Amino acid sequence: MYVCFVLAPIAVSFGYSLTNYNPFNPPTRYVGFRNYTLLFFDPEFLLSLRVPTTLTLIVVIVPNVAGLAIALLLDRRGWLYNALRSVFFTPVLLSSVVVSNVGYYIPFGVFVFSGFMRTIPVELEEAAAIDGASTGGATKG
Repeated sequence: MYVCFVLAPIAVSFGYSLTNYNPFNPPTRYVGFRNYTLLFFDPEFLLSLRVPTTLTLIVVIVPNVAGLAIALLLDRRGWLYNALRSVFFTPVLLSSVVVSNVGYYIPFGVFVFSGFMRTIPVELEEAAAIDGASTGGATKG
């Protein structure tokens, strides 16, 4: 099934891409990689690649970096930090109709990274401190 419905169409499409195939103009001849050369020098095609790539990088990298940074800032004990963690996670609990999608990426990252940082054993941090590593401003206690 996989060969029939996935691999074979991919192979046939690649074969067609190496020709000047046009169903309305029957004489077909082999043109090699000329179609690909034309494609990768076409400014409209390059723009069509640049826009979704930029958007993807922004949607993936910015929320994760911001979530990790805020989680590092909130990686302390106390009522204030507990309240701030709750404030950052509140948009996740609210309806997506009320809160925009942007309000969901970063707070979820803060919640996940905070949870991961709580699982780091204290002994590991003490051993790192003995070896001369600094906390970088994040202290537990």
